[in-house]
Amino acid sequence: MSDTVHFSETPNTPQRPILSDDRLEFAQHCAHSLGFTGVLRVIARTPYSLVLSADAPDSDRAPSVDAPKLGENDPALVSENPKSSSRTEAFFKFNPEGSADEAGILNWLATCAPGLAPELLAAWPERGALATRPAGSPASAIADTAALLDVLELALANLGRMQARAQQTSVIQSFSQFAQECLPTRSLPGRILDMGHPGGLLAQDGLSDADLALLPRAMARAQSLCDRLAALPILDSVEHGDFSDGNVMVDATGAPRVIDWAEARVAHPFFSFERMAARLGRWRGLDREGPGIKRLEIAHNAAWSALAAPSEIAQARELAKSLQSLYFVVCDAALLRLPYMRAELRIGRLANPVHAFIHASRR
Repeated sequence: MSDTVHFSETPNTPQRPILSDDRLEFAQHCAHSLGFTGVLRVIARTPYSLVLSADAPDSDRAPSVDAPKLGENDPALVSENPKSSSRTEAFFKFNPEGSADEAGILNWLATCAPGLAPELLAAWPERGALATRPAGSPASAIADTAALLDVLELALANLGRMQARAQQTSVIQSFSQFAQECLPTRSLPGRILDMGHPGGLLAQDGLSDADLALLPRAMARAQSLCDRLAALPILDSVEHGDFSDGNVMVDATGAPRVIDWAEARVAHPFFSFERMAARLGRWRGLDREGPGIKRLEIAHNAAWSALAAPSEIAQARELAKSLQSLYFVVCDAALLRLPYMRAELRIGRLANPVHAFIHASRR
C-alpha cells in the first residue's frame, strides 16, 4: 500500500463513536484501490460511515477488479466507471450486519430510477463496505424553507415515480432480494403484539402494565386500518426507511439525490412521506396539514394518478398517517439488533408512540 495515503481530521469533524482500527485500515485500502493518493481527510463520521476527501486523485489509475486486496475474504467488486482525473471525493460507508444490501439497492436504482440515488463506485460485500460518488450537500442545510421545499418537491416526485413503478410484481421481486426485510402492511399489528408480552421490548422501554393490558384491543383497531390500507391500489413497494431532508443531497446543478438506503424495506410507500413530514414539523415548524407539506404531498401523489382515483390516494394518505407511528416502532425495534444503535435510541422511542396510539384508539 502506498505510504502517501493517510488520514487527518478536519476541525469540524463530528465527534461520534470511532470506527475500529481494522475498518479505518480497510477504508484506507478502499481509497487506494479506487486511485486516491495524498491526504484523505475525514469530513464526516457516524458510528459506521466515513466521508473522505482526497487532495490529489491519481489520474493514471482507474477502478479495477484487480485492485489490491487486504485478504482473500475481501473481494473488491468495483463497478465499471471511466477513468477520471476530476474525481476528488468518495463517500465510504460501512453497514452493519442486518442492514439492507445498500450496494445492491444502488445498482438496482441505477437501472430502475437513474439519477435518484448516488452513483456506486465500488462495493466490498464481505466487509459491508461501499463507496459512492458524492451527491452534493444535504438539503437540511438549506436555511430558507421555501428553497428547501423546492428541492424536496422534486425529490419526492422522483421517489414516487420509482415507488409506483415498483408496485409491479416483477419489479418489487427484483428489489426484495436487497431489502432489509419485507414488512407487509397487514403484518404491523402482529409485530407490535410480539413486542407486547410481559418483559418484552415495549415493557423494557417503559410501556406500563395498564397500557399492555389495552394493547390487544388497540391492535384490533390497527388491524382494521391495515386491512383497509392494503385493499387500496397503492400497494407495498420500496420504502426508504429514513427519508428526510437530511438524506436528500443537492448537487451543484440543484438536482436532488436520495442517500442512505441501509434501512430500505418492502412496505407501504406512503410511510416514507410520513416520516419526512413528521421531521419537517419538528425541525422546521411545518404543520402536517399546512400548505408546505400539502405541496410535497401533491408532488408525491402524482406518481399514482394512473393507478388510483384521487379519493383512493387521499384515503391511503389518511390511513398511512394513522399507522405510521406503529410502522416506525417496528423499524426502530429492528435497529436494536445492531450494537451501534443501542446507545443511540432514547428511552421511550418504542413505548411512547404505542402509548399514544392506544389512547387515541380509546377516544
